[in-house]
Amino acid sequence: MAAVTGQIFLSHASEDKAFVEKIYARLDVSSAFYDIRSIEPGEATLDAMEHGVRNSSIFVLFHSPHSQKTWVNFEKNLARLNVIENTQAKILVCPIDGESYKTLPAWMQRYMTTTPQYRVNDIARNILYLQRQSIAEKVKEVFVGREDLSRRVELDILSAPTQVGAPIQHLLLTGIPGMGRSTFAREIIRDSFPAMRHAGPFFDLPDMADAVDIHLRLKEDLDGTMSKEEIERQIAAFQTLETDKQALTILKSLGHWAELNQVVVLRTRWGLRDRARNLKPWLNSLFRQSNQVRNLRIIYVSERRLAAEALADLPNVRQYEIGELSEQNIQYILSKKTDSRYFNIEAANAISKKVRGHPATAHYVAYLTNSGKSFDSINLNPEPIYAFQDKTLEAIFSSGLLEPLQKNILTALGWFPKLPLTLLSELMSQPDHKQIIDNVWDLLDYSLIELGEGGYYRTPEVVSARIRRDSNVELTTLFARARALIEKKMNDGQLGADLIDALIIAAVNVSIALLECAIAIEYGVSELLPETVELALAAGRQYDAWQLQSRQAIKQRNWTEALELLSKIERKDFFDLQLESRALQIKREDVDIARDPVALKEIDERLQQILIATYQTPEGYREA
Repeated sequence: MAAVTGQIFLSHASEDKAFVEKIYARLDVSSAFYDIRSIEPGEATLDAMEHGVRNSSIFVLFHSPHSQKTWVNFEKNLARLNVIENTQAKILVCPIDGESYKTLPAWMQRYMTTTPQYRVNDIARNILYLQRQSIAEKVKEVFVGREDLSRRVELDILSAPTQVGAPIQHLLLTGIPGMGRSTFAREIIRDSFPAMRHAGPFFDLPDMADAVDIHLRLKEDLDGTMSKEEIERQIAAFQTLETDKQALTILKSLGHWAELNQVVVLRTRWGLRDRARNLKPWLNSLFRQSNQVRNLRIIYVSERRLAAEALADLPNVRQYEIGELSEQNIQYILSKKTDSRYFNIEAANAISKKVRGHPATAHYVAYLTNSGKSFDSINLNPEPIYAFQDKTLEAIFSSGLLEPLQKNILTALGWFPKLPLTLLSELMSQPDHKQIIDNVWDLLDYSLIELGEGGYYRTPEVVSARIRRDSNVELTTLFARARALIEKKMNDGQLGADLIDALIIAAVNVSIALLECAIAIEYGVSELLPETVELALAAGRQYDAWQLQSRQAIKQRNWTEALELLSKIERKDFFDLQLESRALQIKREDVDIARDPVALKEIDERLQQILIATYQTPEGYREA
């Protein structure tokens, strides 16, 4: 019988139970076979042990002077048979109490072993790493769209010693949340550091982590949980140290994993630099002192890039931005992560446009689909997609980190993408050009805007979509200012191609939002109506707002409200006329109208007028 994927068997002598208990406490007990706790009442111990070994895909032997016992030898022999039957079974040997791999049975000596330097958390991480590997072999993870960047990182690491005279010890991965920075970090460890041991730690730190936060996190992992009083003493003592000594203290803790030849990953959203563009002093010192620890390799996952000028004289540091994926790559993720029974290529094509290059959203859509929600329903009602993306980006927009001017810049680029700095300044009515530049640089560091070819700035698609959904009163001012800028440029004969492109894209974005809402209403989904009406009003498209509201009234068979709304539209286009015709048909079926010949005659006359006007009115002739 095939082993249960991810099942762990912990083999140990009873004398080693106190140590093994600490490892067991860090594992998921539902997937770990551990002595009497994993044996059913009334089940024969021998049968239970045999069943546990044969059904485990990870066999962990705690090899000590006490291991040469009947039970442990029985488990070893079962494990050997299991490996013969199941070539994918994984074995980890943890020598303790002075033992080494040399005293193992010959057949086990070729399997992965830990060393005396491994502590409790290190061993637990290795077991969990093997468990993830076992699961990944059954459920293949999708890593797509980062191949070029991955090769670039690998080549940088290989060439750095000869090109800059020092190995790359610190890699910073930046980008907005959900772009796959942690996944990319794992790929780097596997592909770019093949000579290093896997299963190094991933430390999650506070959003604005400082040196003391990192010190406490590393110390607890190495030495165990501290009491409140111990933490307070550590903080007090650490904060009395000079910056260089703080960095050195952290470096000494990190040296443990350097000795194990493992890569350390530190995740902190905004903790690597101050509110300006400067490195935090302790980090600058850590970078400069780390050449003392030869095997040290650290990957930082952050939402803020470090300023290029701050890294100019730090040859052992590199940073890379993890950007959005193409629609084709998003479709590929959907195809691989969605159960084939539910996958629909046409719907996936439409949904990939709404995902807007955001890998985490693609995985979320696949999760929803595999949980019973159809591609078609998600496509018609994409609110779960938008809610997920808004939640993902919530912290950066609601944390107070962004200045009012920065929010205005994002709003402008969300609606008028592909703007050069000069037009952006004019659109902001900001006379201080340097202030605009400083704020644009800050937004670049947050990965909230990008600089493209020709000096044009844009926002990532997922950020633009979030901005356009976030209707607020400032939009009216923005569009009024854009209109005034257009008129001024036209009068001065300066209406260039760059401004025309930006305005066309803005108009198209509004039109797409209106069309999506109209289609959703026709399918009985009205969730998009309030925000789309606000959007149309902010963009100066009052007629389109009334048209959407009338469409909703028609779906509710409220002909009175529909006709009242349509009567406000002075210049009706093709779609307005079609809606009025539908409203009149509903009115004709009204019980009170059906017995009123005068009202019926007026309806027929108006329907005739609409029929004639339809042939004379081009579709959607109104100005955007």
